[in-house]
Amino acid sequence: MIMMVDQLLVKRAAKGDAHAFLKLSKQYQRGLYRVAFGMLGNEHDAADAVQETLLKAYRDVANLRNHQQFKSWLYRILTNRCIDILRQRQRTTPVENVWKNEAVENNWDLKVDIANALAGLDEQHRTVVVLRFFQDMQLGDIAVVLNIPVGTVKSRLHRAMKKLKLSLSTAEEGRVGGETIDLC
Repeated sequence: MIMMVDQLLVKRAAKGDAHAFLKLSKQYQRGLYRVAFGMLGNEHDAADAVQETLLKAYRDVANLRNHQQFKSWLYRILTNRCIDILRQRQRTTPVENVWKNEAVENNWDLKVDIANALAGLDEQHRTVVVLRFFQDMQLGDIAVVLNIPVGTVKSRLHRAMKKLKLSLSTAEEGRVGGETIDLC
């Protein structure tokens, strides 16, 4: 749900007010970039995905039926674009410097392990993890963004966390004196 001010900006943007859309894009740009970088693991691709998302949103905002769903609609455009980029690549790029946790902050080995574990997930599982933990989205919002039931979001997140735990425990066994991190 977006705030009243945002709703007014969306209505104005839908009527062709470029200044209103610019205000909206500035407001959401940082969050969009975090999600794109989390999904793509590459600054250049993330910036391109955000730019293409905002361009598409600007073109199509007049067709948005429910202005209260602007944020979810915007993130859906972004995740679809990121998925397209990942499919075009046909390979996974390790994600670096995206996990925000005190146990990780000053431990380079752990950062690399988490980035590699995240990169090892398939796109469906990586997407829900990025939206949940990097964008701090609620399960219901993720369901709207991905256009899937909340139960599917829960099961994907559960499976992703199991895979991440397994991958991280395997990586930790390879290091002597490694720090552990609780993912739940």
